Amino acid sequence: MGSQYLNSPDTIVFNKSRNLFALNLAKKTKAGMLILAEGNLDVVALHQHGFDCAVASLGTSLTQDQARLMSRYSDKAVIAFDSDEAGRRAVLRAIPLIEKTGMGIKVISMGDSKDPDEFLKKHSADAFKLLLERSDNHIEYRLLMIENNNDLSTDEGRLAYIASAAQMLSELPSKPEREVYGARAAKTAGISPQAIENEVEKKIKAKWARLKKEQDKSVMRPAAAIQPVDRTLRYDNEYSAAAEEGLVRSLMREPSLMKTTMEMGFSQEEFTSPFLAKVFEVLSERISEDTDTRESLILSELERNEAAQMAAILQKHELLPPSSSTVRDYIEKIRIEKYKAVVPDSDLLMEIKSLKEKKDVGRY
Repeated sequence: MGSQYLNSPDTIVFNKSRNLFALNLAKKTKAGMLILAEGNLDVVALHQHGFDCAVASLGTSLTQDQARLMSRYSDKAVIAFDSDEAGRRAVLRAIPLIEKTGMGIKVISMGDSKDPDEFLKKHSADAFKLLLERSDNHIEYRLLMIENNNDLSTDEGRLAYIASAAQMLSELPSKPEREVYGARAAKTAGISPQAIENEVEKKIKAKWARLKKEQDKSVMRPAAAIQPVDRTLRYDNEYSAAAEEGLVRSLMREPSLMKTTMEMGFSQEEFTSPFLAKVFEVLSERISEDTDTRESLILSELERNEAAQMAAILQKHELLPPSSSTVRDYIEKIRIEKYKAVVPDSDLLMEIKSLKEKKDVGRY
């Protein structure tokens, strides 16, 4: 019954991708979690049976905005999507979006019931409570899905399972998690934990090398640093400004990385864009004074044209996640552009080589 409801279009005043059905009720729950269902009728059934923490994504696939919205009201999410193939695919799409918010994630398996509404009709609220208590950790769920999709009685199936499991494990941010679940995957595949760990490490290194290469191309391509529409904010050095945008965007998303800029002795005077230097200054002051660093508050301290440009910068796609390594890389690119302007070419090559040798590469 999860998908059988009126799917109304977005309007100017109401955007489904930024809202959740029944959140106005669920945000008051004392359950310590949010149950994410696929359909509105599932949510209604759950609330009628006493599960006042249920929400749904309003007829659309879960979006990052909706996942962030959930994280404001709870640090735990239990996914209770339909049990058919489409539902399982939706679970796998939702997990990384919720994971990015830092919420703990579990997944309910409803056996022969299609969705929560059908389960509650067949069984009871107490039975659903047991499902909540026994819900799978999202990593276990994904490993089980990979196992179900491969025939482990054949060598080809085992190799396919190992490749898919290693790929999934390589996306986990925590090394202890990778080791614990890697050991489980190794047991399932009948190989040593070290063998699966080696495969995971290979995939991590390949991913970071690829992303680093793409990020370098993006930053060093003039078109990547799109000039602001407002001519008063135009960039003198597009190459440096591309890295400056990336640096400020990383700091806005992860203010704790300001520590890395201090470790590198970076200052706002190194910006070629006065506008981006101003954003950096506002952010620095808020961090040093231990005050709120929410994006909306940072933007409120800027002029209207500056706030509009900064909002556009924050919407740009970031290949590498905010990290100390990413921030260091941006600062090095800014300094390389500075050297190009003041250092003779022969000396410049030596400076660039020296900077590259000092880089902390391969960290993840």
